[in-house]
Amino acid sequence: MKVFQTHPMVCVIEKQLAKAGEELNFLLLSDLHMDHPKCDRNLLKAHMDECVKKKGYILLNGDILCVMQGRQDKRHNKSSVRPEDMSDSYFDKVVENAAEFLLPYAKHILFIGCGNHEPALIKRLEIHLLQRLTDLIYYKTKHRIVLGQYHGWVYIKGLYGASKDRRGVRTISYKIYHNHGSGGDAAVTQGAIEDHRKMTQVETADAIWMGHNHNKYSKQVAVHYLDTNPQSMVPKLRIVENIRTGTYKQEYTGHGWHIETGKAPKPLGGVWMSLKLTLSDNKAFFASHITPTWVPEMDIIN
Repeated sequence: MKVFQTHPMVCVIEKQLAKAGEELNFLLLSDLHMDHPKCDRNLLKAHMDECVKKKGYILLNGDILCVMQGRQDKRHNKSSVRPEDMSDSYFDKVVENAAEFLLPYAKHILFIGCGNHEPALIKRLEIHLLQRLTDLIYYKTKHRIVLGQYHGWVYIKGLYGASKDRRGVRTISYKIYHNHGSGGDAAVTQGAIEDHRKMTQVETADAIWMGHNHNKYSKQVAVHYLDTNPQSMVPKLRIVENIRTGTYKQEYTGHGWHIETGKAPKPLGGVWMSLKLTLSDNKAFFASHITPTWVPEMDIIN
């Protein structure tokens, strides 16, 4: 497998495929907020362990870190700092401990995009914590995770057919447009309005993936287009997957900002994206299957 960038906004994942029916399994996650005490690290670990067992790949779409407890942040609160991060060098400790947690999964993590929490520190303190995180993981594992931007593309490229010089090799692609998301928590629509906005702004995507509002769902939208292949030239329909990944920060407790501002309970976790190499009518394509990660029943903890 090759993973590289052709542009700061484009991550390419290239994989040789051996036979029809072969699957690529991706765990899509966002809003881990892994340095916050309310991050359910046990659930995050369970999902990442499952990905390793499946020999899958992890894509992360922003807010990996929460980092709201620096001295410069008016929201800072000592009760919102994990014990291992309690230090005069708070940001260094957050990066070091996050890297330590992610090391067992590092070689499965292909891509990390920015959220709204991490770039806020670039603006205020001129430090890029995700750059430092990916650099530290590379230093310890020699595995380079592609670091993307707030939005952009993950281009999954499958090569099918045996040929050393690539003659006769068929290329199958799947294009994910990722955007961390914007706005409030979308208590009524869950994010549907933003989904529809992106459908009018983005072309050629097979999937549009966002996070940010801590809601979690997937749905299929059919679009009408003209196939301009000279051998076709007919109108067709295709499906665009709209994906919203949730969070691992369980904020629905007995008190606090989440409760005081009337926020609802949020579903934890992300989604699985399975891409199966499919042959039909002499065409090769990725058939996608989207399923949410499992979430156990849990107690409300203050």
